[in-house]
This record gives sequence, structure tokens and C-alpha cells, in this order.
Amino acid sequence: MTILFWSKVLMRVTFESQQIVFTWWEALRTRWYKLNMNGGVDMRSGSAIAGGIVRSYQGDWVVGYGRNIGVSSILEAELRAIVDGLETAWEKGVRQLLIESDSRTAVDQILGAKMVGLPRLASEVHNWISRDWQVDWRFDMYHEHQIWLLMLYTRQ
Repeated sequence: MTILFWSKVLMRVTFESQQIVFTWWEALRTRWYKLNMNGGVDMRSGSAIAGGIVRSYQGDWVVGYGRNIGVSSILEAELRAIVDGLETAWEKGVRQLLIESDSRTAVDQILGAKMVGLPRLASEVHNWISRDWQVDWRFDMYHEHQIWLLMLYTRQ
């Protein structure tokens, strides 16, 4: 199978039952793009990573990004992944973006529902989303995109 095919398939891993469920890409509105991102922290070292992918409304891979961010909290890693994703999408010319995050705390902080620290990063997100583009948010508690981020980082 080709990478293009697999870029349109998401995997959901259920660790309790060791079951993998394949879920097909859900199409977006025409000319919209989707940003899936994640931050992760190694609990032993505290070292964190942030990264994600941008896909077109047809599910095609547009760009991926990622970086090590040093020692940080999981919230900082999640917010950094969002900031980097917004910057990456903007630089690619994306002007209609659905942001899908698995971090309720990060989304709540950005949307102003609850402030729990890291106002600088939340402010950076606000600076990016206040530009001349349409940005929608969706909370995704199923972590469907995490397997792709794991694959992205294990190859670096």
C-alpha cells in the first residue's frame, strides 16, 4: 500500500484490549484543511516533543512538522504543537483551518474557558488565529492522530 493511501486512514489504538480500529478520513468542507497535532512528554526525563500534520479537505498530506522542545509540561507541549501548527499552516497558504486537539485543557485555555498557566503560549495562539483566516476548533478525545505522530517521531 502506498503512503498516500495510509495518509487517509487513521488508527485508533485501544490499549486495554490491544485492539486497533481503522477509521477513514472524514472529509472537510471544500478548501478547508485539518491540523492534527500533539505534544508528548517522557515521564522519566521530562523531555518533550511537539508536532503534527496538516491535511487537505480530501485527506491528502500537505505538511508535517515536529521538534524537541526540551523539558516541559504536557500542557506546554500541547500548546507549542498548536502554535507551530498554526505557523506551519499559515506559511503553506492555508486560510481555512480546522484544528483538532486531544487536549481539553489546552483548548479551554485558548478559548478562555479556564486559565491554568502558560499565558505566553496562549497569547501566541491568539496572535495566530487573529490573522485574516478562518479557524475552527474541535476537541478529539479519541486521539486518532497520535499513531501518526508516533510514527513521525520514531523515524527521526
